[in-house]
Amino acid sequence: MRSLSWSSLLLLLCFLWSATCHVSVNGKVYAILGSNATIKCTDVTLAWIREITWQREVGGKTESFITYTTETGPRSLTWLASRVKFLADGSIEIPNVTLDDEGTYKQVITMLPSMVLECKIYLQVQVFPIIHVVPELDPVMVGCLEETVGICIARAAKPPAAIDWRTGDLAYSVEESETRHENGTVTTQSVLKMIPEWKINGINVTCIVLQEDAMSDIQTERTVTIRNIHFAPQTVNIDVLRNSDESLQLLCHSEANPPAKYCWRRSDQIIELGASSLIVPNEPGIYVCEAKNYLGVNTGNLRIENTFF
Repeated sequence: MRSLSWSSLLLLLCFLWSATCHVSVNGKVYAILGSNATIKCTDVTLAWIREITWQREVGGKTESFITYTTETGPRSLTWLASRVKFLADGSIEIPNVTLDDEGTYKQVITMLPSMVLECKIYLQVQVFPIIHVVPELDPVMVGCLEETVGICIARAAKPPAAIDWRTGDLAYSVEESETRHENGTVTTQSVLKMIPEWKINGINVTCIVLQEDAMSDIQTERTVTIRNIHFAPQTVNIDVLRNSDESLQLLCHSEANPPAKYCWRRSDQIIELGASSLIVPNEPGIYVCEAKNYLGVNTGNLRIENTFF
């Protein structure tokens, strides 16, 4: 919040001139949705004041809603007076600000001997965005054309939020759209597009939401994990561990999305179906691990000669 302190100087000049003086000033007050907003023209001493009237511009018309005199104190003129609190310095406070409170307020101060100060103050309400990252996207296949790999949404913000992405060294493009709501808030959606390669599936990128206002810039970040790139099993790797009983544990792994299902073979016979690991005796043999999903199949071989280790 900030007051128009320079208007006090104008009032002082009027007082020194001791003549009829009419001063008009304009300003703006910023408030966050749900906070308390104080609307204030200048610092005045109520003992010098003949009358204070607060007005609001509604539908192109100016409506007086509260007035103050030294004889009567604050007096309500319309229902809007119940929405505000008249403070000891002649300003008003609006508790729990809503979007309906946004607009132009006018304070008319009549002071002794014959000075009038009119202040028009615009109350601007800021609404922080609700940030949403779409968790599940339609699957895309590895290819040469850009596809959607992330969606970040800043809902119902005022003023509108801007969305950017941080992807490291990865090339990308963005498709952005806005939806303006009747209450003055705006929803911004940013669609992140990349060339789908199997190596970028599972990496993290960052959605950066920035909202600018008159007081500061508010930045919020959300991590987005790319999960929707589908590809057939890549190179099949088989690792070997020796157990305490001298048997061997074979571990099969292949990068794939959806995750691969595994099948173990020896001498063209299936010896294990569905598990990625296999326990075998420490003796010569050739083991084949097959990794498969709906996009394809890949195999890896392990030859044990004499004994392993």
